[in-house]
Amino acid sequence: WAVLVYESPETHPFITKKELTFIQANIDKRAKINVKIPWKSIWTALPVWAIVIGHFGHNWAFYTLLIMAPTYLSNVLHFDLKNNGILSGLPWLTMTLCSILASLTADAIRASDRLEITTIRKLMTSIAIFLPGVCVLSIAFIGCHPIIIVAVLCLSFGFNGFIFSGVLVNHVDMSPQFAGTLFGITNTAATLPGFLAPTLIGVILKSGQTLNNW
Repeated sequence: WAVLVYESPETHPFITKKELTFIQANIDKRAKINVKIPWKSIWTALPVWAIVIGHFGHNWAFYTLLIMAPTYLSNVLHFDLKNNGILSGLPWLTMTLCSILASLTADAIRASDRLEITTIRKLMTSIAIFLPGVCVLSIAFIGCHPIIIVAVLCLSFGFNGFIFSGVLVNHVDMSPQFAGTLFGITNTAATLPGFLAPTLIGVILKSGQTLNNW
């Protein structure tokens, strides 16, 4: 970031003439000085609250997987995370690849005019929220089979990667001018699961980290 990002395309030392011309021809040149943020309209808009709920719900599942999946593998399945670094990192690699695939797919569907942008965002968000839930629930019925569980976790994280083409970019669709403000609002709510989810899991596991409790 520090090396590659500059204040404007014109000041970037590595940009080509063709790239600069393309950017200058397609950017909005209207001044955006002292733009007043419509706080009342933002707080009373139902679509904004829909994004808040979607962002919160996704992060609840994400933080649960992020914080508790290693604990489950280590304490319940006695999976040696230290000596199986590749297997431990596979879910994250899958998520990275699937997030790229999802973005390419979403853009292709949008370019073809087969679905409206709102429908695309809903589809991607639904994949990212519901399918990982199915994967996590299935783990309870798999038993103590670490390799199979890691494979299911890979699927869960992979589906989770679709969120980056769903509700997490809805802010730009809704209001490009105030996308940063909207994301700040929704992400504030979405950080709450970072401590609420582990707290709830801790209460459930208070009687012991058994397969049944998990």
